[in-house]
Amino acid sequence: MKRLGLIVSLLMSLVAVPLAVAGPASNDIAARTELHSINTMTLSDAQFLTGDTNGKATVTTGQLRIAAGSGRLPVVVLQHGSSGMAANTDLWEREFNTMGVSTFALDGFTGRGLMQVNTDQALLGRQRGAIRLGL
Repeated sequence: MKRLGLIVSLLMSLVAVPLAVAGPASNDIAARTELHSINTMTLSDAQFLTGDTNGKATVTTGQLRIAAGSGRLPVVVLQHGSSGMAANTDLWEREFNTMGVSTFALDGFTGRGLMQVNTDQALLGRQRGAIRLGL
């Protein structure tokens, strides 16, 4: 009888452990994530204001986090500030995904070799260059 109790306990633990590890599904995690490259150019403020299109060709990226759901879903475009892509972007993405809203976070720094411009705003013009989206 003790042996049967031991076998039953062992089987119950084998079933319970995966259920405990999996936990409940979280709706703040995107159903799908895609990375998109964006061909753009870096312009100085003067180039932008005068219509000069002879800027430096650059490839930036964006992360599309598609919320759980079906059919057409709304999307919010997120653009980082002078400190670049940071934890607050992830917090906003999760918050919007919880509401069923997808997000597209643009990274305007990495492709330009920048991490931040907090300490030197002249590293990138205020206009942030021209972005041509071919979506």
